[in-house]
Amino acid sequence: MSPSDEEARTEVEALARQLFEAENVPGDRSTAARVLAADYLPITRGNGTTDRDRDETLSKFERPNLNFHRHLDRAIINVDVFLEHRLAIARTLLPMTDASSGAPTAVSYRNMQVFLKRGEGWECVAWQVTKVQA
Repeated sequence: MSPSDEEARTEVEALARQLFEAENVPGDRSTAARVLAADYLPITRGNGTTDRDRDETLSKFERPNLNFHRHLDRAIINVDVFLEHRLAIARTLLPMTDASSGAPTAVSYRNMQVFLKRGEGWECVAWQVTKVQA
């Protein structure tokens, strides 16, 4: 592994964490807007829905779901780097608490985010979420 690979992994992992943290209450649209590319392919969510566009995704960061809390301290984020340090894929197992059905329940989601290095920075261009079935 070259130093460039490790540097890219560290940078992309930090951006993935920023997106997850921005989804927690109180929400942080501005952080998400800095990380999500202008040509971002809207997220496919764990419930099977897909946001219409980047703005719909950003609006959900602005008004996060009060019933979900992402546990970043227990997230497992693996980043692979490809194409001469220009493409990175972050695969995450993200433990969460879901209180949408009343009593809080522990759930986990797998996230896959695709990042491209453009200029000096990384941007998330695609994101997919799948709920881990118990």
